[in-house]
Amino acid sequence: MTADSFARCVELSGVSEDGNEFGWYFEDNYFDLFPYEKKRIKVESKCREGIIRAKAHYSKKISEINIHLS
Repeated sequence: MTADSFARCVELSGVSEDGNEFGWYFEDNYFDLFPYEKKRIKVESKCREGIIRAKAHYSKKISEINIHLS
């Protein structure tokens, strides 16, 4: 993940295809991200499909990525 400006206390969350928010494990959560810094985070889930959301604490914007595992 990367950001074009400083992102304070980025929180990651996951939602499965059936709306369940449990069962997601993020290697790192609640971290700062400096402009154009690249950060890789290992994600584990029992779900085969879902959405991962990233939101900085002081931002109204939420970024989402759809996950589809085969």
